[in-house]
Amino acid sequence: MKRLITSLFALLLLSVTAKAQIIISEIMYNPPEAGTDSLEYIELHNPTGAAIDLGGWSFSGVDLVFASGTLIPANGYLLTAYRASAMQSLFGKTAIQWTAGALTNSGETLKLFSASGTVADEVTYDDGAPWPTDAAGNGSSLELCDANADNNKAANWKAGSFNTGVTINGKAVLATPGGANTATCLPDADYTVTVQDFFFSPSDLTINQGESVIWVNQQGTHNVNGTQATFPSNPASFTSGAPAAAPWHFVHVFDVAGVYSYRCDPHTGQGMTGKITVLPKAQAKIVVTEFMYNDPGPDSLEFLEIYNNGTETVDLTGWAFTQGVEFVFPAGSSIAPGQYQVLAKFSAAFQAAFGFAPAHQFNGALNNTGEDVELRNASNDVVDYFDYK
Repeated sequence: MKRLITSLFALLLLSVTAKAQIIISEIMYNPPEAGTDSLEYIELHNPTGAAIDLGGWSFSGVDLVFASGTLIPANGYLLTAYRASAMQSLFGKTAIQWTAGALTNSGETLKLFSASGTVADEVTYDDGAPWPTDAAGNGSSLELCDANADNNKAANWKAGSFNTGVTINGKAVLATPGGANTATCLPDADYTVTVQDFFFSPSDLTINQGESVIWVNQQGTHNVNGTQATFPSNPASFTSGAPAAAPWHFVHVFDVAGVYSYRCDPHTGQGMTGKITVLPKAQAKIVVTEFMYNDPGPDSLEFLEIYNNGTETVDLTGWAFTQGVEFVFPAGSSIAPGQYQVLAKFSAAFQAAFGFAPAHQFNGALNNTGEDVELRNASNDVVDYFDYK
């Protein structure tokens, strides 16, 4: 019985260890120092409910092997740095100093290895977009905005915004070394308006019906007020609520076409106003209804099918597939209501396989792993678009 209990305990311990996840949660790779960047650091986070011993764990990118008994507490943080004394003197934070190495200012891959040598976490950062450029020597660290998000995606990293009170070369150090990150992930939106000082940027937008706008307040106390009580001519109301201090964000989907005015209530007198023009959604007439991008042969049967779901014949002269494949419809091309047309990669092969000739043959080929396909009319307006995988 004792042996059974011991075995069960060992199995439980193995299970807990296997599920343990330590993540790289903050990186200061280019502090605003001249010469040696003594404030470089890598922060680790334990999002689990139990402390984890990092003994034998190690980094690539910088040299560090954690000593046995190095614990990172449950839901806690552990700071590693180029120079531990600098972290203590400037931030009052205890850090484990790297044995050697430093972070590359232009970007590199950091790997965290478990004691068994497996990769526990990996981040490839960069000093250019889409990574936050404020971290490239401008005072900010890179902060992971969500511990549950993929930390190898640039979209899940934000520039640090918490003022540590430390200023170097005239630049405030904005970071949270050894503590919870203040960065938050923003929801997806079609357009972004920055809210700061006494203006919206951009203040005027033209969007399509059904698209969304996110307002991101980075500085000051503001709000977004587009209510019909304030602007009676607005097709519908939208508001972020009462004025609130940064940081915050507000997302609105514009389902009704028309022109919308809005303002920041406390700073209307300073000209903090904006306008959203929402264009009505065009009714689809010509749509792509079927395509073959990876047939079981030598990709000789690739095709695109279009359909006219309108009530009138459409002149296709000058229309073109501008992404995915290359084809411009010749003069005199048209498609009647309720009619399908097929464009094929190889007309002869298509006819041999399916028993009828395609209307047209396109140039290029459809990518087997996925790509964008776009159809534009003679006025160069996008008529149909999709992204397949």
